[in-house]
Amino acid sequence: MAVKAMESESSRQSASEKKASVSQDNLSAIRNHILQRVTYPQAAQEQGISGRVVCQLMIDRYGNIVHASIVKSAHPLLEKAVLRVVHLMPQWKPLPYTGDGEPMAVSIPVTFRLQGR
Repeated sequence: MAVKAMESESSRQSASEKKASVSQDNLSAIRNHILQRVTYPQAAQEQGISGRVVCQLMIDRYGNIVHASIVKSAHPLLEKAVLRVVHLMPQWKPLPYTGDGEPMAVSIPVTFRLQGR
């Protein structure tokens, strides 16, 4: 019953493609926060459900998660597990201000994998 995060989509963009940047420390902290708290739903395990959930977070310049959505989901039970943790997240370190005031999107993939598969 392993849960792991993959590389964030935002970390693959070049600096010129980003309107703002989440520091690598923030990105690592967000990923670690999710991974340490997300639990594999018992019902999903019993039904043999596994797969990847990609959660997109909108983070404002103050470090607040202002919106979270699932952009890819293997199953509703898995997406609920990720969103439950995201909605309980604390405020993060403030982001560098770019002048436009727009929240920055960060995608966090979480893989749910049953042992032995």
